[in-house]
Amino acid sequence: MSWSERLVQDHRKRTDRAIHRACSHLASDPLTFAKFQELLICARTRAPLLFDAPVKDGRHLGVDALFHLARFRSAHIRPTAEWKGTLASWRSSVASLAHHLTCRYEIPAFMASVWYAVDAAGDEKRSWVIAHSRGASFRSLDLPVTMTRKMEHIFLTSDDHLGLEPALRRAELLALGMPTAFMKAILSTRLATDLRNGGFWRTVWMFFIAHVEELEPTQIGPMIDYIQSVRHDRIQIETQDGMMEAAPPLPSFCMKGRTVSSMLRLMREWHRDLGTSHSTAAFTWTRSPFKP
Repeated sequence: MSWSERLVQDHRKRTDRAIHRACSHLASDPLTFAKFQELLICARTRAPLLFDAPVKDGRHLGVDALFHLARFRSAHIRPTAEWKGTLASWRSSVASLAHHLTCRYEIPAFMASVWYAVDAAGDEKRSWVIAHSRGASFRSLDLPVTMTRKMEHIFLTSDDHLGLEPALRRAELLALGMPTAFMKAILSTRLATDLRNGGFWRTVWMFFIAHVEELEPTQIGPMIDYIQSVRHDRIQIETQDGMMEAAPPLPSFCMKGRTVSSMLRLMREWHRDLGTSHSTAAFTWTRSPFKP
C-alpha cells in the first residue's frame, strides 16, 4: 500500500470514529439523532467532499458541522431533502447546506465556520449567524466587542477562510485605523480568537494607534502577552496541597497615563522574570498549623 493510500485509509477511519462519537452523543435524543442520520446520508450522496474536511484534535470538522446542524434542527426553515447539494470543497459544502437549512437571506461564506466551532461559545455564535441570516444587523447582536457601522461593513466583506472571531477582531482593528502590520501582529496572538474584555482591549488598540511612530510590529505580540498575563490570566500557585489558582497580579491594570517607554520596560522585566525560581518562590509557603 502506497503512502497516499494509507493516508486516505487513515482519514476514513478518523471520519468513521467521528461519526460514531457524534451518534453516541445524540443517542439520548431520538429526534436529533434521526436528523443527524438524515444529514449524514444527504451529505454522502450530494456533497461527498464534505467528508474530506480535516481532523483536528480528534474532531472531524465536516462531521462536527452536521452534528451541530442537527442539534439546531428547530432553526431549520427548509427540508433537508430539498437541498441540491454541491461538488465544491468541504468548506463550501458546509456553507451551502447551512444556508439551505437555516438562512432566509444571503450571508458571507466565512460565517459557516460557526457550524464546526467547538469552543464554549459555539452555540452563541451559531445563534448570532442565524439571527443575522433572518435580517438582524450584525452590530445589533449581543457581541463581546462594540461594533460600529464601519466595523460591520469590513466584517461582512471578510475572506472566506477566516473564522468568525478573527474576522470580528480584524474588522475592529481596521475600522479604528490600526496599521496593517500591527493588525497582523495582533491576529497572531490569542486575541485573534479571544474577544473577552472588549472594552479594555479597545483602550490598548487606541494606545497602539496613538503611538504608532514609537512602536515596532515585533513589539506588539510581547506587549499583549504581558498585559494579558498581569491583568487577566489567573496565577498557578504550587502549594503543599498541590496547584492552586489565584487572581491575576494586576486586575485593575489600565492604559491611562502609560508611555511606550514605561510599557516596554514593564514588558521586558516581566519576560526576564518568567520561569525564574524567584517568581515561583514568591507564591509558595509552608502549611499553616491552624485549620484550613
